[in-house]
Order: sequence, then C-alpha cells, then structure tokens
Amino acid sequence: MRGIIEKIDNNKFTIIDDENIKKEITIKQTKKAKKDYGITMEDVKEGFKIEFDENTSPQIGTYYISKILENNSKPQKKNISVQEVKERLAKATTKKDDNEKSCKHRYAYNFISYNEDIKRTKRVMGENTGTISIVVETLTPTSVEEFGTDNYVIQGSSLKGVIRNLIEAVSNSCFKHFKEEKYKEFGGQLDFKNSFPKILNACNTFNNTCYACNIFGTTDIIEKKEVNNNIKDINRAQSSKLFFSDAVIIENKKVQRKILKPLLTPHAELNKYYFKDGKIAGRKIYFHHSDKIGKNMQISEGLFEPRKKDVNSEAFVLDTGSKLKFNIEYKSLTDIEFGMLLYVLGYNNDKFMYKIGRGKPLGMGSVKFNIDNIISVKDKYASFNIKKTKENYSDKINIFLKEFSYIQNSIIKEVEETLTKKIDFKNGSYNRQNNTGIKIKQLPDILDMYY
Repeated sequence: MRGIIEKIDNNKFTIIDDENIKKEITIKQTKKAKKDYGITMEDVKEGFKIEFDENTSPQIGTYYISKILENNSKPQKKNISVQEVKERLAKATTKKDDNEKSCKHRYAYNFISYNEDIKRTKRVMGENTGTISIVVETLTPTSVEEFGTDNYVIQGSSLKGVIRNLIEAVSNSCFKHFKEEKYKEFGGQLDFKNSFPKILNACNTFNNTCYACNIFGTTDIIEKKEVNNNIKDINRAQSSKLFFSDAVIIENKKVQRKILKPLLTPHAELNKYYFKDGKIAGRKIYFHHSDKIGKNMQISEGLFEPRKKDVNSEAFVLDTGSKLKFNIEYKSLTDIEFGMLLYVLGYNNDKFMYKIGRGKPLGMGSVKFNIDNIISVKDKYASFNIKKTKENYSDKINIFLKEFSYIQNSIIKEVEETLTKKIDFKNGSYNRQNNTGIKIKQLPDILDMYY
C-alpha cells in the first residue's frame, strides 16, 4: 500500500492512498523492518509519500514503512525580522527587473490592444446563410461538461464565447462584458470613468452597434418609452446571426474526473498589468503552454493534485489527442462579417490554436479548429447529394481585412501572435515560491503567481 502522510499522531498515521481515499493506520516499525529497510519513525514527516507493508507478526493489523517514495514535507517556518523581509523583497524585485527583457511573457495571458475608433453602424442583413461543421482536436487535456450518463461535451455557449472574444478583438468592437460593478468586485481601485473610455461601453442603441454586436446580438439595447406619461428606459435585445451546437466527442473518448490545481480570481487591483497609461490595457487572451502541448493527462505536469482542499475545484477532463465536432449555423451575414468569422475560425490556416474551458492559466484547454465542411443555403437546395464544398472563401476574408486595414498591422497582428505562439511557462509564472524563500502571495509587488 502507498499513500501520502496527512497527519502523524505518535504511531497513528492518517494517509491519502493512491485512490484518493483517506485512511487511518497504525505503524509498528519493528526491529526487523528497521534492519531490512533502514527506516525509523523519525525519518518520516507529514507530506511524505510512503510505501507501507502489513505486519504478519508480531502485531497483525499494523503496518511498517518499507520505502520513502517522495519527500514532500513542508519546510519549517522561520521567524525573520521585518528588516530581513524588506531586504529579501528588495532583492527579489531587483532580480525581477533585471530579467524583464529576457522573460517577456511572464504571465499566462496577453492583453490585445484596442483602438478608440470603434466602428458602429446600422445592422445590415447579408446574403450569407448556411452551416459550418468544425472538428475540434485537443492539444492538451481539456475540461468538458457531463451531459447525461457517460456523455461529455464542450457546451455551445463556451464555443460561442471563444469566437465572440476573438471577433470583438479583430473588429475592434465594444467591451460588452467589462462593466464597473465587475471591476470593483475584483478589487479595481482606479476611477472607472477615467480608466475606461466611454467609447468602449457596450452598444446600447439600435442602428448604432459594433460588428460583434451586429453578429452575436446584444441584450444591452435601451430605448426610451413613454409609460403612464413618464419617459422610462426599456431594455431591448438584438438577435444573433450565429447559433452554436455543443461539441460532441467523436474520437478517443478518454475522460477522467480530476482535481485541478488552485485557480485564482482576476486581480484588477494590479494596475501595472491591467492598465496602461491610466487606461484599460486591452482584452485578455491566454497563451498556449509549450510544455503542455501534446502531453496527455498521465505525463502532463502542473495541472492536477492528488487530493482536494478548499482552494481546489474538480472537472471532467478530456485527454490530449481527442476529437469533437460541432456546427455553427450562420444567418444573413454580410461579406465582411462572414469573412471575419472564417478568419477567426482559421479557414485555410492550420496554425491557429484556441483556449477553451477551465484551467487555462495552468496550460489546459489548448485546441485546434479544423473546418470540415461549409454548406451554404444555395448549395443545400441546389442538390440533394451534398458533398464537401470546394468553393474558395478566401475572397471573403480579404474583404474583411480590407475593411479593417487600419488595425491589421497592430491589433490583428497581436491576435495572430497569441493564437499561434507557444510559451514555455514550466520554470516561469507559476512557481508559488521565489528564490528568496518568501511566499509570493504575501508580497503583491512580486506578481509571478498572479494569472
């Protein structure tokens, strides 16, 4: 039997075995065990991973320690003076500054910049209507949702969120989900009105909406109506032109329930990183971890923990190398909108990778989208024997890029870098303790642990 020692009370050990079951056992380290294995009770501490064998004599029902597998004990806390803390902090901060140039990507995310020249127009109904079928390939372990018995999916709402976020970026659209109450909830301290330009606010007027709101719709529209001789604000909605199905597993269905390493909430109070020149830095998009790409659940490090604590969450995780499939029904898209959608889906581009689901800061959720088929309404009714389309839609993408040429070498280039770049975080962002021995959580000026 093997297990991690959670508590030692004289010869009573509380352990967590390999099946994550807590057990209480009695240790009797006999003279023979000490002689054969050279291990005494004083050699082990809480946190050690130990191999135990059951005594056959003289005390049946007790165990002896036959092997120390891992030494994961917690270091003893030392009392240090305030002056020593200041000296260590200064040393760690200096080292961080010295390494800034050699370690450009210190955090798991990037902020895509924006231009305050947001294009808002009257919503136009175009002629592009049909269905796009997409195969998703998992490049890292990826969280999924349980849907029925032994059935797991990536929900359509999650897929929609990924695509909307990218379309908001490449079309320089409004910041629909960035609102003052959320900023304050996560600890934001700056004057919201000054740090968040009014032009970025969610679209709230019919016939004057950004490209993302024109495509995905919005519930933020406000109309003034006379009610009982009083003028009141009435909330209205603008419907979506896109409809996403769930992604269902079609190949390599290997799903396990896992305990994730702790995931922290956003730290909006970190003005240096979330803001630039007193204004919001941009739209957060997560990088891909090169040390996680291509590795399955068994060998990928830094994602899971053996037992759950208050700071951990659980998730169903689909293994690397699996495939899923989903559809996007599109309706009445203009050529610019259709080209934009195809662009962010990686049409004729096999380099784009996407992040989806839980555990993104840890390196989970990297996937590829492969467009399997595009059927337009005109193709659908032209023949009852539909084959995969041979039509080339590159001209639609060129129409989109021409419309947004003013941000092509800045914002769109940043998006492309984030969707294609793999960063090695193995020895970087997530070490919970820096080389000074002080836990970074206690030192908010050293931000290596903040996701």
